[in-house]
Amino acid sequence: MHFSNEEGDCEYSGVPQEYNYCVKAHSSDELDEWRERVSYRQAKLRISQQNNAADSTYQNVTEFCSEVHGAEVTCDGSLEVHLTEKTASWTWNFHIEV
Repeated sequence: MHFSNEEGDCEYSGVPQEYNYCVKAHSSDELDEWRERVSYRQAKLRISQQNNAADSTYQNVTEFCSEVHGAEVTCDGSLEVHLTEKTASWTWNFHIEV
């Protein structure tokens, strides 16, 4: 840790250690931890965006079909899928009958 004086104030923010919400990394380990957290959050965001895109596509198809008299939309499988691998992908097959 980098503290500038005997009182234990942070050399970056000047705040005592117990109240320190400094935005600077105080060690290479802390910097590595911050990078890991950013990477993890970005991965979660990408997964969330992919899930939202799939939901949006299904909603667009069903809205389109609701405007066509007598149209019915079915899907081969469950619309709710939980993938555990980072490189996994999933495909839905929709059928539209008029």
